[in-house]
Amino acid sequence: MERFLRFVRMSPSGCWEWTGARQREGYGRFGYRGAVRFAHRIALVLFGKTIPDGAVVDHLCRNTSCVNPDHLEPVTNGENVRRGALPDLIGRRNGTKTRCPQGHAYSPENTVVRNGSRHCRLCQTARTAARSAARAAARQKVELRPLPAAKSVAGSHPSGPATDLDFPLHEKASV
Repeated sequence: MERFLRFVRMSPSGCWEWTGARQREGYGRFGYRGAVRFAHRIALVLFGKTIPDGAVVDHLCRNTSCVNPDHLEPVTNGENVRRGALPDLIGRRNGTKTRCPQGHAYSPENTVVRNGSRHCRLCQTARTAARSAARAAARQKVELRPLPAAKSVAGSHPSGPATDLDFPLHEKASV
C-alpha cells in the first residue's frame, strides 16, 4: 500500500492522479504480485473492493489516470462503453436504438444480452436455421458414387473377365 501511494498525487478535483508509469491513453501501470497491472484496478483491490470476473473498471470522473477508489466502479464492458465520454461513441448510439438492423423490436422477449451487447432473438434464430440448412445441403452433396464398371478383356483371365485389379498399379518402363 505504501509503495502504491508513493505514485499518487491528490488533485483539487478529488482525483488521485497516478504519477508512475502510464500508457499512452493515461492509464497507470503498477507492478503488483509479479506482474505489471492497471493501477486503477490495483487501487480497488488495495482498498478492499472486489472486481467481478469479466468486469472492467469505469472511471466515473472520466480521468483515466485517476486511482481514487471512490471514482472507480466495476461494470460490464457494454456499460462502460455506454457511459463513454464522447457522445458519438458507437456504444452510446447503439444503446439508444429500439430496433435491430432488420427492424425487429428490442423488446425483453426478443432481446438476448451477451457480453454486455444486445442481440435480436429472431435474427439469431434465423441465422441458426440458415446455418443448419446449409450444413444439411452440404451433407446431401456428399454422396457415394458407384465404382466404374470392370473392364472386360475376353479370354485374358482364366476365372473370367479382367477387372481393374488384374492390371498392374504402375506402368512398367519400356526397354
